[in-house]
Amino acid sequence: FSTGTPWLTGRRGEVVFTAALFALAVILGLAVYSDYGVGWDEENNATYGAITLDHVLGRNQDAFHYRDPGDFWHPVTGQFARTHGPAYELLLVAVERAAGLQDSPAGIELRHLCVFFTLVAGAFFFHLFCRRAFGSWKLGLLGALVFLLHPRIFAHGFHNSMDIGFLAAFTLCMHTLLRALRRPTFWRGCVHGAACGLLVDIRIAGMIMPALSVLFLALEVAAAPGRLERLRQAGRSLGGAALLFFPVVVLLWPMLW
Repeated sequence: FSTGTPWLTGRRGEVVFTAALFALAVILGLAVYSDYGVGWDEENNATYGAITLDHVLGRNQDAFHYRDPGDFWHPVTGQFARTHGPAYELLLVAVERAAGLQDSPAGIELRHLCVFFTLVAGAFFFHLFCRRAFGSWKLGLLGALVFLLHPRIFAHGFHNSMDIGFLAAFTLCMHTLLRALRRPTFWRGCVHGAACGLLVDIRIAGMIMPALSVLFLALEVAAAPGRLERLRQAGRSLGGAALLFFPVVVLLWPMLW
């Protein structure tokens, strides 16, 4: 970023380079998404999403998706539903059905494309997190670039819906948490609580984020000069987070209904 090209510095440069990076990421995904086959767990995840959507819509619960006597995939009583929320799989199945491509090779490719776009969204939130954490949009873009070019993550960025969905939601939570820590307000707490609810509704392991949120807010309060005022701010932020966290978790996870 030389001084001879001032239009590539400052806010304008940030917009240009950020747009270029993510546009290239989208173009790359569009070029290669059809090259990826079906992942090992992809049928399981798609089945879980399909029967959960059928359950939400009140359709026949004895559909062909139930393949074992214990109803392992049942969205309410099944073993899989105890640790895996259906929120992201519901979205993917809904997109497939809306396009009329369910149970078809084209539907699998559409699913892969949606997963990759989710990965790109996760990279964008990681970019925002790094930008805020380090105070530099250039380091933010570097973080996003490393995120997208990680070989293992990129390879899973088409077929591994459960883990990529969880990863993207986790980076979103990192971003909303950092915003709430920098300036704790009721509304920022609400946004973070909703993001944490979505994270848990993808995998139960997401419960680590609400725990970390309380821990980091407590550390912020302990380190603040005006501790009492900071405690009030943290209380408002936590109240907003709790206000949306619990309803979102229950709303998007039929097992909890």
